[in-house]
Amino acid sequence: MERSVVVLLFGGESREYEISLRSAAFVYERLKDACPLFPVGITRDGRWLAYDGPMDRLPDDVWHTDPSRLSQVRLLPGELLAGERRIRPRAVLPILHGGAGEDGRLQGLLDLFGLPYLGSGAAASSSAMHKHVAKALCAAAGLPVLPWIIVSRGEIDRPADLLARIRGRMDYPLFVKPDAGGSSVGCAPAEDDASLLSALGAALACDTLALVEPRVFARECEVAVFWQGGRYVASRPGGIACDAAYYDYDAKYNAPATRLSVPADLPTDAADRMRRLALAVFDTLGCRDLGRCDFFFSDRDGAILFNELNTLPGMTERSLFPALLEDAGYPFAAFLRDVIRPRRAAGARPS
Repeated sequence: MERSVVVLLFGGESREYEISLRSAAFVYERLKDACPLFPVGITRDGRWLAYDGPMDRLPDDVWHTDPSRLSQVRLLPGELLAGERRIRPRAVLPILHGGAGEDGRLQGLLDLFGLPYLGSGAAASSSAMHKHVAKALCAAAGLPVLPWIIVSRGEIDRPADLLARIRGRMDYPLFVKPDAGGSSVGCAPAEDDASLLSALGAALACDTLALVEPRVFARECEVAVFWQGGRYVASRPGGIACDAAYYDYDAKYNAPATRLSVPADLPTDAADRMRRLALAVFDTLGCRDLGRCDFFFSDRDGAILFNELNTLPGMTERSLFPALLEDAGYPFAAFLRDVIRPRRAAGARPS
C-alpha cells in the first residue's frame, strides 16, 4: 500500500470543468517537487480515472483519450484503488470548481470514505456555494451584503406575478446569477422587464434557483484567506478591471485586456476593513484551509459589500488567489506544501 501520496483531483461534472483542468495543471507544476502526486480526473460523464500522462495535456482536455494512461478508480474506506495500485492518501487536493466539486457533495463523499482533503467541509462548502444561504448567514451576523431576491424555476411560467414581486422590492438596473455557480456562468445584467426575464431564463437553465440583486457600479476586489502560522490570515485586497460590461467568464479567463492589480489601489483604511470583513465572512460560513472572498468597493462613499466566497478559488495563471499569496510573502507552492499535512480525520481543521 502506498502512503504519503497527495491525490490531485480535477475535472468534474461542472460547467467550470475547463477551468479545473487549467487550475490542476498550474498546481501540479508548482507542487510536483514538494510531494508525490497522484492525479485523478473526473470526466464530464462522472468517471473517476487515475491519469499518469503529461499534465500539460490537461488544458486541451485530451488527458482521458489514451487508455494506456488511465485506470479506473474505486473509493474504499480510507483508500483508493486504481488498477493494481492501492493508495492511502496523505490528503486529497480537490482542484474542482462549481457544482459537484465545490458545493459540498464531493466533500460529503470524501467524509463518508474517511479520506482527508484540503478545503472546507460539506456544510460550509454548500453554504458558500449557494449565494442566498451565504448572504443570509452574513446578514444575520451583521456583515454588509446587497439585498437579494430568490427566484425558482416554476415562477418563470408566471412572468407577470414574478415581475410584480421583483419590481415591488427593487428598481432597475438589476443583476441576475444562478444561485449555486461560479465563474460568472449564467450571469447577466437586466435593464428592463424583457432583459430581466431573459437573464432569469439563462440563470435558471444553469440552476434550480436564480438570485436577483441590485446592480452596483463599484470596483470588484478579492481577498485571499488562508492558514499560516497557526491562524487564518487575510491577504491585501487585489483589484480587477476589465473592458467588458461586467466581469464575465471570458473576461476572467481569456480576455487579454483584463487587468489585475496586486495590491488593489485602495485607501489604507478601506483595505484594512476589507481584510477584517474577509476573515469575518470566512468564519461565519465555517470555512477552513483557504478561500477567496469577493467584495464591491464604492469610491463614492467608501462602502464595502460582501459579494461571495469561493471555497476552491481558481488557481490558473490568470487567477488572483496565487498572486495574493505571493504578495503576502507566502509563495503558492509553500502554502500548498504547508497546508497539506497528515490530518486526524477527513478534512480536519489545520492545527
